[in-house]
Amino acid sequence: MDTTRQTNDQDLVRTLVAQIFDRVMAVQHLQQPIDLTSSPFKEPALKKRKKGMEGEEKASWSAFVVPCCKLTAQEAFVFLADLQTMLSDALPQDLSQLWRTISKYVLRPDYPFELHQLLFKTTYLGWNTEANGPAPVWIPTQQGAVSTNAGRFMNTLELKAPSAWNSQQYRPSGDPRADWPLLYRLSIDHPEMFWPLVLEEFRFKFHTPPKKILENCTDDPDAVQWLPGARFNIAECALTGHDPDRPAILWAAEDSPTTVHTITRGELAQQAQHFANSLHAWDLKPGDAVGLDMPMVPQAVAAYLGIILAGCVVVSIADSFAPKEIESRLRIANAKAIITHDVVLRGGKVLPLYARVVEAGAPRAVVLPAGGGGGHQAQNKIRGELRSGDISWDTFLSFAPVPNTLHPYISAADSNSTISNILFSSGTTGEPKAIPWTHVTPLRCATDAFFHQDVRVEDVVCWPSSMGWMMGAWLVMSCLLNGAAMALFTGSPVDRQFGQFVSSARVAVLGLVPSIVRSWKASGCMRGIDFSCIRCFSSTGEASAAEEYLWLSSLAGYCPVIEYCGGTEIGGGFLSGSMVQPQAPATFSTPTIGTRPVVLVPIESSEIRNGGGGGGSGAREIPIEPATGTTSALGELALIMPQLGVSQSLLNADHRRVYYEGMPRSMLRRHGDEVEKLSNGYCKAHGRVDDTMNLGGIKVSSVELERAVVEGVGEVAEAAAVAVPPADGGPDKLVLFLVLKSSEGDVSPRLTRACQHAISSRLNPLFKVGAVRVILALPRNASNKVMRRVLRDELALGSESDKEKISKRNFNPGLDKMVLRNQKTELWGGAEAAAIDVQFPSSPCFPSSFSHFDAALSLSIHFWSIDVVSLTAAAHRSINPNTSYPTKMAAAASIRQALERHCATSGVTFDQLHTLEKVSLAACCPPLDKLDPNFGQTVGPQCKLLSLSTNNIDRLAGTSLTGLDKLEILSVGRNCLKRLDGLEAVSNTLQELWASYNALEKLAGVERCSHLRVLYASNNKIKDWAEVERLAGLEQLEDLLLSGNPLCGGDEAGYRAGVLRRLPQLNKLDGRLVSEEERVLAAAGSK
Repeated sequence: MDTTRQTNDQDLVRTLVAQIFDRVMAVQHLQQPIDLTSSPFKEPALKKRKKGMEGEEKASWSAFVVPCCKLTAQEAFVFLADLQTMLSDALPQDLSQLWRTISKYVLRPDYPFELHQLLFKTTYLGWNTEANGPAPVWIPTQQGAVSTNAGRFMNTLELKAPSAWNSQQYRPSGDPRADWPLLYRLSIDHPEMFWPLVLEEFRFKFHTPPKKILENCTDDPDAVQWLPGARFNIAECALTGHDPDRPAILWAAEDSPTTVHTITRGELAQQAQHFANSLHAWDLKPGDAVGLDMPMVPQAVAAYLGIILAGCVVVSIADSFAPKEIESRLRIANAKAIITHDVVLRGGKVLPLYARVVEAGAPRAVVLPAGGGGGHQAQNKIRGELRSGDISWDTFLSFAPVPNTLHPYISAADSNSTISNILFSSGTTGEPKAIPWTHVTPLRCATDAFFHQDVRVEDVVCWPSSMGWMMGAWLVMSCLLNGAAMALFTGSPVDRQFGQFVSSARVAVLGLVPSIVRSWKASGCMRGIDFSCIRCFSSTGEASAAEEYLWLSSLAGYCPVIEYCGGTEIGGGFLSGSMVQPQAPATFSTPTIGTRPVVLVPIESSEIRNGGGGGGSGAREIPIEPATGTTSALGELALIMPQLGVSQSLLNADHRRVYYEGMPRSMLRRHGDEVEKLSNGYCKAHGRVDDTMNLGGIKVSSVELERAVVEGVGEVAEAAAVAVPPADGGPDKLVLFLVLKSSEGDVSPRLTRACQHAISSRLNPLFKVGAVRVILALPRNASNKVMRRVLRDELALGSESDKEKISKRNFNPGLDKMVLRNQKTELWGGAEAAAIDVQFPSSPCFPSSFSHFDAALSLSIHFWSIDVVSLTAAAHRSINPNTSYPTKMAAAASIRQALERHCATSGVTFDQLHTLEKVSLAACCPPLDKLDPNFGQTVGPQCKLLSLSTNNIDRLAGTSLTGLDKLEILSVGRNCLKRLDGLEAVSNTLQELWASYNALEKLAGVERCSHLRVLYASNNKIKDWAEVERLAGLEQLEDLLLSGNPLCGGDEAGYRAGVLRRLPQLNKLDGRLVSEEERVLAAAGSK
């Protein structure tokens, strides 16, 4: 930065900080809200600068500042003095460093959050998010980065792998902050060199070392083998390798949170082996499944490790589950026994657990009395009587003597049948998916903790969870493999006692879910607690809110919050943060080490929807990499295989169908999260793209919730459950749409309570009902599936009053339509729009769904509120014969009007239209019904992409496309085209033609487009093989979409072979890559 600019920046910053308080006083005086979006840089300079305050000026200052930022007068004076002292020194050269100085040296945790928020927002008013990504709350120093695990590991690379690390490909600078992208790239490019060094960090104990790191890396991701030939037991590896006298567990009880007990690594190893020996004495053999349904207490950790040491399989069950959920998990896993508590003591309540296990029809049980000590001896008697065959914890341990050494069952790493743990994740089918973890999977947990949460040897890590969830297993394995201690608290994490425990145990890494943070902020329960021991927070489980995480960071004097997104089937995370990168609230700064996530962005065509769900054909892969690029993208996240830790089988579902079927290529794995890629490598998560939701950090399917309500509430005929994010961000809220058996029923507190009780008793009391809406019928598509996105979009209308408007809308389940009652505005008119998916009866002019957005981005359409959703009375009289229809539609939009609107949204004048390379007239409202003869001349010769989809255009004939001399992509899907005449004007340049959802019977004219690579013509009326043969001369044609035509009916294999016989040049047909086997069969059929 040059000297003049630096001086100007410092002057601006000084003026900015002075004006913060002048603005606060002025706004408070005028009783107007603070507008943080208008920059003080643009206001006139102050007439005087405040260099000090005396007498009445001090009183005036206090009168304005105190009520606005909730400061006392003394705090206001101290803060201003600190601020002025800081400003008297040389200022940093950028806004992030200025914020780091303010947050570190001026702001204190005990200052009101309003003051923190005001300074953060105002400091970053000049921040360029497009170039730099989101404004960071925490910024690493070089000295701090060098001391992290990642920094040390880079130094290890310098010593142990200098040829690779210092090669021309990487050329590290020596500053871990700048070299993090290189480390990430190395983990992808050189697994055989990278992973052995990681295992060294864990002091991993092999009984037989692996032949190599990775083997059988073919086109089948489920056939990949990690650590082939290795023999080890992951529990033994976790318990050995570090000083046995160091703490393994720190724990405290709810009634005495500051009395912290310690269990050493040696003691935990002895307890785990004792448990393993008792399992064998109880006639359980290696490979047997053993349920574990306990809160996160020291005995649960010993039992977890003991089951794995014995060669048995842990079946993880959350202690909050209802009997039905317990039963399904035990049945799916074929459990031979279960380990549980008699009750759960939490928040001053006594909650039954063993009674639920018995009601679930569980196999024989070992029962631990709640309130026991941290060792393996319980202190209290069991509450209630045990079933015949069930035994107490003490009786169970008496079956075997206390051991002196570990003697684990040794497993083969390259055998997928060698399972250590079965965890469960709810899918959309209503039955939880049973996900096996092998002995290799925990390496993903430990690696993430090492590089991202920066869990170091002798750290204390706390993450409220239970052994029923992935993060319980993650905590145990990550801490032990990294030489850290886990901190366990028997009480509730939302009470002040938890914060006292964290402070007393000197926790360095504290993991949370956003629901906990929101509760803390609302209650103020953590006020005054010393969190200075915390080096970083981490967050997972659900979407977080930026404001709440700014508040969380301020609690510990501004340490980073490492966001962490992954899944049970991943064994850890794929997006996170790191301690060597700036961290912004509610965002991810990097993919996790060794993973390759991509965002699947649909190619600009709403008609590309065949070839499988979740980003099938027509999707472009946008890689997510650290600190790269300014291009943003929103879409479904997928993972490029191979990847250490991911599942390769499911116990009760087809693994390939769930994760790989319908994906654009064989090594691309579906995950189901919607992710937004921001500038500079940052990302935001937007929740699930399927019907799975995340409530309080727990994944659950809509189907499970709906079934619980319908079965548990007698007056409910049908239910639809959707999760809706709050407007200000944060955890999703559960909203239930109900169809009642009686038409007179309506929303009432009693109905809401009944729904809550049904969900709590049948599924989980942690699932809280946010709102209930009563409707006449659920919206359904042509295959009678409930369209939950319609309901989610309805809730996004805006205010609470808007939401109430939909409570009596009639979603007719018997017809492919949506009827909106009690609205009076005309078709295509009105001010209120609702984004809704709509299915209509078969019509050549209006296919099964529409788009009011650009065709590339959406399959939904904005319909203005109307008396009856109808497109023409004549075409859709069959929707509801008892309903009156508008007699005519509004006039079609003119080409001039449509083009003028496009120019306005593109930021150019109409005279500049001819300079645009992309012109989109998709889903005009009212729709276009024809093209002017001089249309192409008006658009101009620079246009390369033209979208006309989702209109009412019936022909392209004449000279309408003349003048489009550089057109490469033409989208005319979802119109009323019966022919494709008129393409000759663009035949020399056209490369892609998207014409699905029309009324085409023939493809005449397409054969003239000699450069055509992509043709989408699905869901038309093509029935003659001659139309396919017409395309034989298009030598560059590689991607063809024909599904949904009469030609495709019957035997799919025969149809594909018929197409490939005629068009052997194709690489992709109907969204699926053409295999070599298909080519051979097609060629053989032609002989």
